[in-house]
Amino acid sequence: FEEKEFLLKSEEVIYLSTDGYPDQFGGGENKKLKYPQFRNILKQSAKLPIKEQKIFLHKKFNTWKSRNKRTDDVLVMGVKSGLN
Repeated sequence: FEEKEFLLKSEEVIYLSTDGYPDQFGGGENKKLKYPQFRNILKQSAKLPIKEQKIFLHKKFNTWKSRNKRTDDVLVMGVKSGLN
């Protein structure tokens, strides 16, 4: 493990996640979501109040996976900086 320090600007959000969200199978062709689409979803959610982001990410995930079983653990954690 490597220790990192970040200075977040006011109202900035940092996300930590497992690979479960982007590795989920779904969509019209039953393929993995993958990281570029996952990053896009995070960017979309970042515009929402922090409390609504969980709902947004959950809905996007369930819509993507549709009737597929969850293939892995899924953890997404967002940390939003306070006012300076």
